[in-house]
Amino acid sequence: MTSNAVPTDEPRSTTLNPSVPPTTPPDSLLLRSTFSALAHSSTTLNRLSKSLLTCANAYLTLLSQVEATEQAFLTALGELGRWLEGGFNLETNGWDEKLKTRAAARQKQRQDLEAMTSSLVTLRAGLKRISQSNFETTSKQYYHQTSQYLAGGSDSAQTARVAQFELAKHEYHSSLLASVPPTSLSCLDTLEHMYGSSRAELRDSLVTAWTERNRQTSLLAASAGPKPPRSVGGRLRSFVSSRASVDLAPRPVVAAPDPVGRKKEGVLWGTGTWEELGRTKELWVVLDRSCIFEYHSLSSPHAMIDLRFASVREGRDDRRFVFEIVTTHGKRTYQSTSELELQQWVSAICNAIESCINGTSTVRTLDVLRSASVRHSMPPLSQTTPDDPIAQRVLEMAGLSGQTPPDAALLRSIADMPSNDLCADCGTSIKRSRWATTSLWDVPMVLFLCIRCCGLHRGLGTHISKPRSVDLDIWSSDSVLLAQDWGNTRCNEIWEKLKPPNTHLDPAEYIRQKYVEGSWLASEDRALFGFDKGVAL
Repeated sequence: MTSNAVPTDEPRSTTLNPSVPPTTPPDSLLLRSTFSALAHSSTTLNRLSKSLLTCANAYLTLLSQVEATEQAFLTALGELGRWLEGGFNLETNGWDEKLKTRAAARQKQRQDLEAMTSSLVTLRAGLKRISQSNFETTSKQYYHQTSQYLAGGSDSAQTARVAQFELAKHEYHSSLLASVPPTSLSCLDTLEHMYGSSRAELRDSLVTAWTERNRQTSLLAASAGPKPPRSVGGRLRSFVSSRASVDLAPRPVVAAPDPVGRKKEGVLWGTGTWEELGRTKELWVVLDRSCIFEYHSLSSPHAMIDLRFASVREGRDDRRFVFEIVTTHGKRTYQSTSELELQQWVSAICNAIESCINGTSTVRTLDVLRSASVRHSMPPLSQTTPDDPIAQRVLEMAGLSGQTPPDAALLRSIADMPSNDLCADCGTSIKRSRWATTSLWDVPMVLFLCIRCCGLHRGLGTHISKPRSVDLDIWSSDSVLLAQDWGNTRCNEIWEKLKPPNTHLDPAEYIRQKYVEGSWLASEDRALFGFDKGVAL
C-alpha cells in the first residue's frame, strides 16, 4: 500500500525455504523444545500484531475524520475556484474531476489499510486457536494411561490411544507452524498487504508443502478414528474392539527421529535410581554419543550414565518391553512402550557401546530401524536383516538378528566356569556383565574381566589389549576355542607368576604394572611378549 503509515520498501528477493515438515517427529525433548520455540514466536507475533492492530484501528478512525475534513475543504476550494474563474471570465479548470481523483486516492488508501487490518484479524484468530494447555492435558492423560497399559493392559486399547495421541501431537504442531514464519500463509498474506506486492513463488511453495502435510493429517485422522467417548461404558468397549479389527490403508508415515548430535531419545519408564526401588515414572531419556541422560523435566538432566563402562540387555523380569543397562554403579532398568521401541533402544545403545570400544564418536544408525513405525510390530527379521556386515553385527549385538551364534552357548559356559567367573585382575564377580580380552601384546589368549577392568584395558590401547563383550560381541569359533584353551587360571600363571603375596595397588596401577610393565612375568615369558626387545612402554 502507499500510505505513509506503513513501510514502502519491499523485502529483498532472497529465496526463502518454507520447510513445512510433512510429518511430526516422535515425542521427545527436542520436539518439545521445538514446540516451545514456536509457541514463543507465536506469543511475540501476537504481541506485535496486537499493537499494530490497535494503531491501525486508531488510524482508520482518524482517516475517516481526515476524509470528511478534506472533502469539506476541497468542496469549499472548488466553490471559490469556480467563482474566481467566473469573475475573470475563464473556462472551468475541472474542479469536479480533481475532487473525484483525490477521493479515489483516499478510498484506495483506506481499502489497503482495511485489507491489512483484516489480515491481522485473521492472523490473530489463528493464534487464538493454538491451545497449548489442551495438548499438555492430552499428553499427560496419554502417558498416564500408557503407564497403566505397561502394568498390564489391552494392546488394542493402547493402539487406539497411540493413534489419538499422534493425531493430537500432529495437529498441535500444525497449528504452531501455521501461525509463525516461515511456514505461515497468514503471515505471508499480512506481509503482502503491508508491501502491496505478491510473493507468488514463495506462496506456491508453501501451498505445496501444506498440501502434503494436510494429506498426512487426513491419514492420521483416519488411523485414529473417532474420538473415544468420555464414559467407560459399552460405547468405549465397542470403539476399542472395532479399532482392533480394522486394517487401515494407507498407513500414515511416522517420522523417525533424526536430530543433529543425537542417536535416540524419547520417553521411557523407570525409577530414576540404581536401587530399582520405588514407583516407576516417565522419564525423558536422551542417548547422545557415549552417554545417556535422564530428564525428569525439560530443564537440566537428572542423571547421566557413561556407556564406556556399560553393557545392555533385555530385561529379566516379567514386565513387558524392559531392558537393562549394567554399569560399575549397578543396574538401571527402563521400560519402553512397545516391542519395536525396545529393539530400537537396545540396538542404539549397542551401537554407542561399540563406538566406544572402537574409539569412534559416531553411532551407526540402521535404516531399517529408522523407517519403522512406532505403532506397528517389527517386520519379520528375514525382511529387515541388512546386507552390510557392520549393520548385521550391530543387529546381532542387540539380539535382533533372530540367530544365535553357534558357539555362543559354549563361550558362556566357559565364562561361567568357577575359574573364570571372577575378574582375572580384581577378583570381583562378573556374572552381571561379562567381558574378556582376546589378545595381550598381539599374543592370542583369553582372560575374563569385569566391566571396570575392561574399561581400564581399553585405555591401554589395542596394541596391548583387545577387550570385547562375552554377551554382546560375536566370537569366532577360533576365539571360543582360544577361551577354552586359556582362561583366567592359565593366563595368570604367566602374568602373575612373580607377583609378591598381599600385593595391594590401585586397579589402574595394578593393571599397568601387570600388562604395560610386565612386572610379574618370568624372564622366559618376557621375551614372548617383547619386553626384552624394548617394545613395552
